[in-house]
Amino acid sequence: MKRSSINMGPTAFNINYFCSMNPSARRQIKDIQLKAERLMNGRPTIEDIEEFDQYNEELKKYLIGNLTEPELIDRVRQIPKILEESDGQVATRGILSVVIALFASGLVTYFQQRVRIENSKNSIREASGAYATIEFFTRNSD
Repeated sequence: MKRSSINMGPTAFNINYFCSMNPSARRQIKDIQLKAERLMNGRPTIEDIEEFDQYNEELKKYLIGNLTEPELIDRVRQIPKILEESDGQVATRGILSVVIALFASGLVTYFQQRVRIENSKNSIREASGAYATIEFFTRNSD
């Protein structure tokens, strides 16, 4: 394995730290990027978003526990929780929704879910980009 580093501004990454990553972890990183792409380009359900959020959190925990390079661990920690941001946005409409729910509960529920899904797509896009960066630095540099 050749020794090299990649200069990314003030931080240089030593490739040797990343080449030993478990191939299964690399597959999971690629898999989550594919899932993110499908969610961003399709019409996902709230269950799809919740499943992605859970997978995202589990993969982040695994990477934090198994990466050795502090800069990459910091990048993993910056990956957003997908539903956290969109949940706050939905909660602000809670009072109005309660009033309207008395009249049209099914429609309000559908509207809230669609807004939550659309708001989640920005976080999914951000997470996908972060995983792409991590995947780049964990590739084998043979």
